[in-house]
Amino acid sequence: MNTSPTTPGSPSRHRPSRIIVTRLAAITAVAAILGPAATGCGTSSQSSTATTSSSPPAPATSSALPSAAQLESALLTPGDLGTGFTTEPPTAGSGSSGNTTTSGCQGIENLVNGTPGAQQTEQESDLTGGQTGPFVEEVLLTEPTHTLAQDYARDQAAMTSCTALTFSEGATTLSLTLSPIHFGGPGTTSVRMDGTLDGIQVNGYIAIDRLGSVELGFIYFQLESGSSQLASYYFTLAVAKAHSALGSLAGPTPTS
Repeated sequence: MNTSPTTPGSPSRHRPSRIIVTRLAAITAVAAILGPAATGCGTSSQSSTATTSSSPPAPATSSALPSAAQLESALLTPGDLGTGFTTEPPTAGSGSSGNTTTSGCQGIENLVNGTPGAQQTEQESDLTGGQTGPFVEEVLLTEPTHTLAQDYARDQAAMTSCTALTFSEGATTLSLTLSPIHFGGPGTTSVRMDGTLDGIQVNGYIAIDRLGSVELGFIYFQLESGSSQLASYYFTLAVAKAHSALGSLAGPTPTS
């Protein structure tokens, strides 16, 4: 929900990468609940068709931008994801990485440490599937078309250039290996994240897509599983709901 002004030319914040930072505390807490005894209970399978897309996103079909209320109506809700999901309050320190440090990828470090754009409007949904997850977060952001195109291209470049990320807060360190995976349509950029925390398998996905005048950011984390099936399904739901709720503001509806 960033609407505060910033100096012209300064980088805007890429919220999906900021969300990783604020999710670290929750993953740490869940890992403590599960304990080392849970290690190996899940599957470490990976998608055999992992690819990245280099196709450019479709341009916005209208100069009109959706309002904050319209963006909010297009976000995923617990009812969209099924029984057991609830809405979490906005993450503490929204818009700031707090005491968490990021290393391993300069592109995402720059995005995490960027400042909100003056002309950006965004809404965020934080959902959890119970005490041990999975954790689903979505951001919808809009800004003038030419700026959105530049920001989206920069976000894509940052994601595709990274092979490793490390997040540290106090005595807690989460190191993640990044690899390409394909979610959604031809304009989507997505990565898979794998690591361990206190002996617990951590697996996650980041995906971004340009939907007309909107950038959709999606992040999914789970513990003790390496399957991408649910993450891909929830991302597909997020894109479909954005198109349904925003209509032409989200660009052409994908055809199956």
